[in-house]
Amino acid sequence: MIKEGNSGMFSNEAQISEKAVIAEKKLIRLRNEMKDEDDCIITGNYYEKLPKLKSSKLYDIMMNMPKTVVHHIHLTAACDIDFLV
Repeated sequence: MIKEGNSGMFSNEAQISEKAVIAEKKLIRLRNEMKDEDDCIITGNYYEKLPKLKSSKLYDIMMNMPKTVVHHIHLTAACDIDFLV
């Protein structure tokens, strides 16, 4: 059922380049380093965490990425499932 549902998605045949895979791994590493320092960095009070977020290397990279939309994050994608539970 999942395979059939995914077959109609617009990105079904998208190919991810080797450079994109490497970049994603670096971004995940930076995110994990921030979470190791403060496990509530993504889910804590926005205004309390903002200075730390804005001074991070991850923020700098995201602000310089060639993307034409506002970057945002979903809570369920931001933290480990055990944190949500």
